Amino acid sequence: MNLLIMDKDVTEARRLRKLLDWEKLGFDAVYTAYSQEAFGGIAKEKTFDLLICGESFMDKVRLKWVEEFRQNNERAEIIFTGTRPEGENLRTLFHLGTADFLQKPVKKEDLAEAVELILQRAEKRKKEEQEQRYGKYWERNHVLIQEVFWKNLCLNRIGGGPEELSAAAAQVNVAMEKDSPYRMILITVKNQDEMYSVWGEDACQAAIQNLARAVVKKKGASSKVIVIYTRVVILLDEDEFGTERKKCQRLLEVCRKELGAEILCYLSEDIFCEELSSTYSALLEYSKDDVLQQESVTRVDRSRQRSWGGIEIPSEWSSILYGSRPQNLVKVVRDYLIALGKAGALSERSIRIFQQDMLQLFFTYMEKKELRAHELYDNPEIYKLYKIAILSIDGMCRWVKTCTDYITGQLSKKSGSGDERCVRQVKDYIRSHLKEEITMEMLSQVTFLNPDYLTRVFKRQTGMSVKEYLMKKRMETARNLLQTTADSVSEIGAEAGYDNCSYFIKLFRKYYGQTPKQFRKSLQNGK
Repeated sequence: MNLLIMDKDVTEARRLRKLLDWEKLGFDAVYTAYSQEAFGGIAKEKTFDLLICGESFMDKVRLKWVEEFRQNNERAEIIFTGTRPEGENLRTLFHLGTADFLQKPVKKEDLAEAVELILQRAEKRKKEEQEQRYGKYWERNHVLIQEVFWKNLCLNRIGGGPEELSAAAAQVNVAMEKDSPYRMILITVKNQDEMYSVWGEDACQAAIQNLARAVVKKKGASSKVIVIYTRVVILLDEDEFGTERKKCQRLLEVCRKELGAEILCYLSEDIFCEELSSTYSALLEYSKDDVLQQESVTRVDRSRQRSWGGIEIPSEWSSILYGSRPQNLVKVVRDYLIALGKAGALSERSIRIFQQDMLQLFFTYMEKKELRAHELYDNPEIYKLYKIAILSIDGMCRWVKTCTDYITGQLSKKSGSGDERCVRQVKDYIRSHLKEEITMEMLSQVTFLNPDYLTRVFKRQTGMSVKEYLMKKRMETARNLLQTTADSVSEIGAEAGYDNCSYFIKLFRKYYGQTPKQFRKSLQNGK
């Protein structure tokens, strides 16, 4: 706010200037004028919120200057000092909207009271205008309301061209230049899982948002630094162009030092307001597909758009998992993905599919080794790594290593030594030779144990005889084939190790309480 003190009495004007702490009351500058010429020059150059005018300017001629002042400063308040005017001058002052009359010499308490009333009216008027235009919560939440505007614009929740967007911005008092370019910076957290476990998701995003306001934007409290889900987005105005890369590097250092956060910044080309939503989508997609994460600050333009291919898991990976050194699988996976990433053949979608194929590889291994496949989901550490594995190659390799270590470790526990190892050998042999005739003599040769002793060991370790276990695996195989194939009953019986179809049907009915055909028909009927 600006204050103008106008009086030919220089001593009184100077006294009024020192009488109150104008800065504390909210005035930015105090000006004085002792003549009509000085008053006219200042009034043309500045706008004012309060005029204190001495009685020497109350004659008919001089009051015209005050009338002109009122025309140029419609919202200004006026206090007259001196003797209370009468007649035509009094009516003129009334029409000018005079706030108060104070007798000379003006007392400090009288001036303070008059100014306080003026400030109260101004504040009330401001609040009423804001409530009328923006709602009763505007004063408390205006920064948040403006942030929501930019967020909705980026998420394409506000439609239309430049004119429509400009009108929508005006509704929430947002200064948006429809014909000036912007640049967008999308920030992601590289060590997101670690940060969320320490800070929590909301606190982590808010901390990065505040640091970005202080480091990247010219004004610390800017509504153009917003949080969209798990990302922080910065919108740069044209006068901020040219320094964004340097500022992003500084933000990287500050986030690492203050929060322990490793962030990545993706910078857009020059864009206009109607391109904000498509640009946000493009940067978001690029950041998700950037699994290599080699550059901390990346300029993303249209020339860096990629076309993605599919990923197939090499068949030899299965043999690595089943081999003597399954941990080698992690290195093979890393080398394979890095090569694809450098060739531009990785995307969020393709790496998701890759993860599901790896999961199927693990499940197949566990099934054959008679481990419970759902343990990979039940394990909290593995599940946590599973969710973030698609964000980067490092994340995917951590998940693959943890899964590999877990399932081979579980197998090692089950294999044990002595009797447990023998039981494992029997089970592996039965699964591999299910279609063939299997006798205790054959199993004895595999385990180098006497058949009778092997029978007792197997019963003690599993709770069932070898014959019962063999029957169980064959019936499970037959049931699975009936559910998943259109093969004939005789073909399925042969796959399960029964060349005699009638004998197979008899055993199946005894085991499941219905014949193979009845079982398949019940599946078709949905029973």
